[in-house]
Amino acid sequence: MRLQMEIFKLSELKQSAMVDSAGREGLRLRINEMNKFLDEQTEVITEYDEQLTRRLIENITVYENFIVDFKSGTSVDIYK
Repeated sequence: MRLQMEIFKLSELKQSAMVDSAGREGLRLRINEMNKFLDEQTEVITEYDEQLTRRLIENITVYENFIVDFKSGTSVDIYK
């Protein structure tokens, strides 16, 4: 019985590690896609671009500072 519990526990740990690894890989791919997209831009961004904003930004939270959550999974705090 104890051996079965250890096997089950190790199986759960393995599954958790695989899920974490897949999440990191997905994040890495999204960051690479964002970098590729930005590298392909030929013009300097000087004004608001709705299409660019929708493609890159997931969420913006405003408190006393701004928190910009990019679709790549990266977050940036902007203080006033």
